[in-house]
Amino acid sequence: MRFFTRMAAIESFAADVSHELKNPPHLFAQRSGNPALAKNEEQRERLLSVILHDIRRLDRLISDISDASRLDAELARQSLEPVDLWLLLDTVVAIARETATATSPTIELTVDDALKDQLFVLGR
Repeated sequence: MRFFTRMAAIESFAADVSHELKNPPHLFAQRSGNPALAKNEEQRERLLSVILHDIRRLDRLISDISDASRLDAELARQSLEPVDLWLLLDTVVAIARETATATSPTIELTVDDALKDQLFVLGR
């Protein structure tokens, strides 16, 4: 579940990045390039406030991109280690049993004893 949550977050982040990188420069030029939009001091202050808000949002986005890039680089540098699939699956089944209700399906995990020591994959 954690994997799918992370993938959904990455997809959402990518969509936000795409949208935000396309919009702010256009909006900055549009808003700052037309002083006639602000006819009085209150409107000029509001326009400046909107522009500053967009700049802060773009700055946060750039920081988020930088953080995500560093995290991905750090994950890529991590070495792969053996993951005991038997232990992992046995733990998942145990948790499912402990959290089961009266209407939950019964979960059984059956693995040949000779194979338990061979169920390893490389992972992080």
